[in-house]
Amino acid sequence: MANLELAKILYRMAEYMNNIKFKPRAYEKVAQVIEAIPDDIASIYQKKGRKAILDIEGVGEGIADKIEEFITTGKIIEYEKLKKECPVDLDSLTSVEGLGPKKIKILYEELGIKNLVDLEKLVRSREISKLEHFGVKSEENILRGIEFQKKGHGRILLLDAMLLSNLFESRLSNIDGVSRAMTVGYIRRRKDTVGDIDILVIAKNAKVVMTYFTTMSEVHEILAIGETKASVKLKNGIDADIRIIKSKSFGSALQYFTGSKDHNVELRKIAQDKGFKLNEYGLWQEKK
Repeated sequence: MANLELAKILYRMAEYMNNIKFKPRAYEKVAQVIEAIPDDIASIYQKKGRKAILDIEGVGEGIADKIEEFITTGKIIEYEKLKKECPVDLDSLTSVEGLGPKKIKILYEELGIKNLVDLEKLVRSREISKLEHFGVKSEENILRGIEFQKKGHGRILLLDAMLLSNLFESRLSNIDGVSRAMTVGYIRRRKDTVGDIDILVIAKNAKVVMTYFTTMSEVHEILAIGETKASVKLKNGIDADIRIIKSKSFGSALQYFTGSKDHNVELRKIAQDKGFKLNEYGLWQEKK
């Protein structure tokens, strides 16, 4: 979990420093490497010291200082400073689907947009569609994203969602009778922003898993609970679902609940053309 928190900070630092040649890309590359390291970076540092940090691909003395500072103090002073100096509310703007740091930079430089209030005002006045790389469709998508947020269905950054899903996976995996817990959907597809968390679970006792999941401290409200599925709204505004499946259906369910609607429609068409039936439970040859 510390790896993802650190990676998130490094990504953010790259965004805040995007006017400095080469530096942002260096931070992004290191963030990607740290995100993929299977072992906890704090444990690596405790065992092998600063040398282990410098051995990480792309890490020089400067970034090593930041990583060491994060491990020993839990924060990076330069990041806090950059965050305060940034004229744009990146956290709120990136929560709108389709808006990444590059587009936000354009919106700020061209229209002076700093926050969601500015964004909504100018998108409703049709100013954004006049910009290069945006257009009417982008403007409509942004407005839809703003409305989506207002209804309480916000989105969060991928790394924030991964922190939560990894935590949920770990907790669920430690329940007696659970042999597997894996995140699917938006997070597994690595979308920039995430509107919900979906986890598949193979378990002997579904009721125990449902009860645990719906009573976690992060849960604000239980939306639905059944024999094999539970849905909750988290305190951060997004939804989270778990589905209990049988081990023999895991592969099909993994594919089905990770793929988009259009993706699954196309796959079913391919299966049907070859005489098969495909759904979340498996792949069968159609009886003639």
